[in-house]
Amino acid sequence: FTIGVKDFYMSGRTCELIDLLQCCTPDDDIKKGAIKALAIAILSSQFVHIPGDGPGQHFHIEHGSGMGLCSSGNTASFAFLMRVEMRTIRCPRFRASHNVIAYFRYHGDIFCIIRST
Repeated sequence: FTIGVKDFYMSGRTCELIDLLQCCTPDDDIKKGAIKALAIAILSSQFVHIPGDGPGQHFHIEHGSGMGLCSSGNTASFAFLMRVEMRTIRCPRFRASHNVIAYFRYHGDIFCIIRST
């Protein structure tokens, strides 16, 4: 079967995504600080413009990594890996108990083969 995880791009508070991004950084306080500052700048500077009859409106995006930014796909993909896959599908015991034969993912697209009657 296949699974689409496009809605995962709109999930997660900024602070949650930053915490996930920091867990993969080296144990160097300067690099951790730089990654945190960069993540805060990118994730807290997302707005959507909705045109209207007048000047249109801008809304601040409060959840997720956004869509369309160069960093969005990698941020959401890494968050999905850390929050979902590392706790489930990458665990051999989980795969065995759920009869998972194969699992492949490319960003938001998942292909999974499961043994079932």
